Amino acid sequence: MTISVAPLCFSGVDESTAYIAECEASFRHRVIDVAEQLHSIPGLQLIGLSGPTCAGKTTTANILDGRLEALGRRVHTVSVDDFFREQPANQAKKKTREGGSIDFDSIDALDFDLFAACLSELMQSGHTVLPIYDLSCGKRVGSRELVAEHGNDVFLVEGIQVVYPEISALLHQYNYRSIYCDVGNPLRAGDAVFAPEEIRLMRRLVRDYHFRDADAAFTFYLWESVRANELKSILPNVVSCDIHLNTLMPYELGMLRPFLETILGELPTDSVYWARGQEILTKLPALTPLSSAQLPSEALYREFVPVQK
Repeated sequence: MTISVAPLCFSGVDESTAYIAECEASFRHRVIDVAEQLHSIPGLQLIGLSGPTCAGKTTTANILDGRLEALGRRVHTVSVDDFFREQPANQAKKKTREGGSIDFDSIDALDFDLFAACLSELMQSGHTVLPIYDLSCGKRVGSRELVAEHGNDVFLVEGIQVVYPEISALLHQYNYRSIYCDVGNPLRAGDAVFAPEEIRLMRRLVRDYHFRDADAAFTFYLWESVRANELKSILPNVVSCDIHLNTLMPYELGMLRPFLETILGELPTDSVYWARGQEILTKLPALTPLSSAQLPSEALYREFVPVQK
């Protein structure tokens, strides 16, 4: 596998900002190419978008949506996460912190029958009512009506679970194409090599700390089950996907460095995850720190880092 080389230094802020913009524009163009490829498929009804945690699915979906609509295809997004089964209030976070067994990555966590029924209604009539699920409380908090008004409307089914055999088999009953996005290459910075799954873990450490009120220990704990599910339920099924998108950003290690130094520095020395945190920290000095204030307005990386002022 090819190892990309992370840039270690820039002549100034203007050069690094231009490089970040170049990387983001390259990714956007790749997604636009995919959208145009999908648009050319006669009678396309469904697009599946999957990928492991922190692969960049949200931004990918937004770019696909915008380009397809510019081409005259109205896009309706269906999130598989809205079909989670209800849990008692706060049980998911409470049990996970205490070592419980709730697994939101499992197919058993989904109301598969409801998903199948809604999908069938959409394909037959272009109309259904979708649940709205709030992960923070583990409950459905409402519903929304989805109505396809034109014959060339397309439905974008988004979620980690799209590659699960049960979901995939259901979607393949229709005119369907699937997209899988992931960090596709390791990055080298000096003598340090960051594997794709490590890069996603680093993304998640920063994202969950700033956007989901989770400290590093909690994210490391969750990562154990998340990674186990990827190896069991996601990676073996990737081969069935029609299109693969690499969401690696060559600049990203420098963007993550300042945040990770703070987040991992807060881990107490007696934490079972302290050594893992130190392993990451010792690889960071080879990276030139970058500021998230340099990110373009629609950058992929705004999914993972707060924008500094």
